[in-house]
Amino acid sequence: MANLITVDQPGEAPLPPHVPVGLVGDFPAVRGRVLRGRSPTGLWDDLVADPRPIYWAPGVQGRGAWIVTDGALIVELLPNMAQLSRSAKNIVARMSRHKLAIVPSSTDGPLHREYRRILNPIYAPKHIARMEQHARAVAREHIAAFAGQGRCEFMADFAMAFPIRMFLEFMGLPLHMTGRFLEWERIMVQGNDRAEIAAVIEQLVDLLVDTIAERRNAPGGEDLISRAIAAEYNGRRLDEAELLGHCCNLFLGGLDTITTHCGHIFDWLAHHPVEQDWLRRNPAAVADAVHELTRLQAMVIQERYCSEPMEIAGQAILPGDLVMLPTGVANRDPNLFAAPTEARFDRKGAHYTFGTGENLCLGLHLARLELRVAVEEFLAAVPTFTLQPGHVMEHALCSIPQPIALPLVW
Repeated sequence: MANLITVDQPGEAPLPPHVPVGLVGDFPAVRGRVLRGRSPTGLWDDLVADPRPIYWAPGVQGRGAWIVTDGALIVELLPNMAQLSRSAKNIVARMSRHKLAIVPSSTDGPLHREYRRILNPIYAPKHIARMEQHARAVAREHIAAFAGQGRCEFMADFAMAFPIRMFLEFMGLPLHMTGRFLEWERIMVQGNDRAEIAAVIEQLVDLLVDTIAERRNAPGGEDLISRAIAAEYNGRRLDEAELLGHCCNLFLGGLDTITTHCGHIFDWLAHHPVEQDWLRRNPAAVADAVHELTRLQAMVIQERYCSEPMEIAGQAILPGDLVMLPTGVANRDPNLFAAPTEARFDRKGAHYTFGTGENLCLGLHLARLELRVAVEEFLAAVPTFTLQPGHVMEHALCSIPQPIALPLVW
């Protein structure tokens, strides 16, 4: 694949005995690769066109994984917590010296539902709606810094900076830490050095340990950490490991997901000036446009671990097997969506970018708020923009493929 540049290709584990040689293939979206001159959505389209509904990719995480390429199968498997578990430790839990439980996203079944009952009220739409005016003020402040210059490097100047500022304020952390969190996010999303990633994780977790202790000593705050400490259901509250894991989860999900989707949405808008100007004239349609563009350019790859023997499309899947469910493949499957590679702002119904059923993203409403506000405020302040002439897009291919740079001009 000529568009792929390998920076630090992971090693490959031996082929497991239950994997047929004829079902072995490459999965491009692994940490350490850069995609040049092509959108990651093209990789999803390649998988949609693959005649195999499932295949084995030896290079994933150095251990190998099953890649599901059939959209209907992905939709069927996403909520299957009985056989496909989310409870394996994520990178933070694996690399931190602290005990932490990544809740609710790395839990299954009754325990997952218990965590959701505790945490759902914090992220309910009525509470998230209260954050909108402040989010607008923060977005305007960032945009005003470059609106008069006729250009910006969107990823650095806005797509990373805006969600980090919102994260710090929602968590009640000092704004002077913005630069530190920017660097942490860059290393966590795009970095390849395990020692460097581990160091960032320890710094982040140490900060959160201290912050949680401070909030316990001064209860009653309205920040998300204080509210998580106070949250309960039937007298059950989160313990220290659960609180710590939840806060880490907010960092990972609340930053890289927003940054990535923001970058892909504005890349699309830069290449579609007619639709961009139509949204300026019809700002009430921005919410529907954001909903559709997050479907069109879904980047989240859900990971599951087989917990008991099962079959997927006739292939035996054994306990411990890693199964990858790319939501972008389901969203671009013509059997699930009409004209799936087109952006239709009047398209109705749900999609799978943020999961489905009990696995629906806890921070869905917050993510939609930030993305909608970003588009509305940028379009209101900046005239028709395009990609800087001659720039060749590059994307870091990791757990959530992200533009490395997006220079816009107007």
